[in-house]
Amino acid sequence: MIIFTLLVNVDQTFKVALKHAGLYSGIFLTLCVFICFYWDRFAKSNRVIHTQIGLLSIALFLLHTDFNWPDGKLELFLTLMFVLLAVSGIFGAFIATTLTKRLSHLPASQVCDDIVKQREIIRKQSEAVLLKAIKSTHSELIEQLYIDHLHDYFWTRTNSSAHLFGVSQIHLYPFTFIEMALNKATTAEQTFIVQLAELAQRKFNLDKQYTLAQANDFWRLFHQKIAWCLIILVLVHSLLAISFTGLAL
Repeated sequence: MIIFTLLVNVDQTFKVALKHAGLYSGIFLTLCVFICFYWDRFAKSNRVIHTQIGLLSIALFLLHTDFNWPDGKLELFLTLMFVLLAVSGIFGAFIATTLTKRLSHLPASQVCDDIVKQREIIRKQSEAVLLKAIKSTHSELIEQLYIDHLHDYFWTRTNSSAHLFGVSQIHLYPFTFIEMALNKATTAEQTFIVQLAELAQRKFNLDKQYTLAQANDFWRLFHQKIAWCLIILVLVHSLLAISFTGLAL
């Protein structure tokens, strides 16, 4: 209530061209921008305050612009940057919550370098299972399954878009082909196909961790770059506002 009163009441001591609501909202908006910037860089353990102040800054921005689209080029660019930052922030809050929930169902998260190493280990283990299966059962079914579907799967990162959008694993490559092979296999062949399926599942989890971690890192980098641009524009805008309204006096 106190903040709202400061934003909208007329203060006779300021004889300036700016509207008083615009003046006060601009001051508080600038503070919110710098506080959010500080909280993101130095208080990474608590994102709640960053998010709440970010939402407050959106309300202050609407009040500051009086719900109007700016005419000046600098103000227009500043508005576009703020809108882009706000949208990316809201999207970031959504994906952070979503990714955390989805990753909680997986084994403990690893850094990307460790994931790459683990995938290499799984690939070598799959090749060892294949060689043992061919030696023991002379199975053309397992050999064909591996050549046609599992070789590329174990060598490359797959299903990236599916990991991002949470598509069910049952319908994803190569698990449908593994299921089909199991239905055709003999008891001896099933033992080795199950081992390959377990390795495919482990790689699936690693790919999912890697994809979601990369998506989160990309968003953070994008959000931070936009924030830096906005900080510079806010400083320029503030200096120009002070110069043209005589507040420096």
